[in-house]
Amino acid sequence: MFTNRVAENKERLAAINHRADLAQARIDKIKGIKKATRVFSSAKYPAPEKLQPYKTLYSEESELAEIKRQTYHLKSKFTPVDERTLKEKLQFYNVHLNIKKKQDEMKGEGLGSLPRNLHSVSSLLLFNTTENPYKKYVMLDPLAGAVTKTRSNIEEEEEDIGAAPISITQGEAIDRMTAQNYFYVPNLGDVPEIDVPVYLPDLPGIADDLSYK
Repeated sequence: MFTNRVAENKERLAAINHRADLAQARIDKIKGIKKATRVFSSAKYPAPEKLQPYKTLYSEESELAEIKRQTYHLKSKFTPVDERTLKEKLQFYNVHLNIKKKQDEMKGEGLGSLPRNLHSVSSLLLFNTTENPYKKYVMLDPLAGAVTKTRSNIEEEEEDIGAAPISITQGEAIDRMTAQNYFYVPNLGDVPEIDVPVYLPDLPGIADDLSYK
């Protein structure tokens, strides 16, 4: 089987090498000629109209055998889960049955829930004051006194729109400005005049009898 396939591939390779040698011989023949040479090229691929069917390495008689898969049956079964089993599991696993609802931090006036990294009650208070910002947000000024700001006041201050851009406030003035031209316009400059004939004969590798119609 493999010997026949190797022999066929050798014949095909020899045919391709023969075609390449013929093409190289034609190139060597017209190389160095100073006369114009017209070369015709076929518009179609050099192949027969009907291609030969591809011969597979394995014949239809030697098809791959179907894989036989074994079926395994498990004899053991899962233990049924009932209320008694769950109570036994509670002795070994810490199961939280009470689900706590999440509190909405945005409803309060303070900073929200307490962080977990607090070590003392004094950490809840503003520096050198008795104000608790987690309960009520307060901004202190030593001269003017305490100024209370709720979360809604802070959000209103943050939502203030800044000044409009120049493209809106001075849009008409920008349109009147002269647009800059970024196109590349090359300049030829001074070109020297060369007095040479129209045709240059006896040039190596250049045909001198060309005629265009």
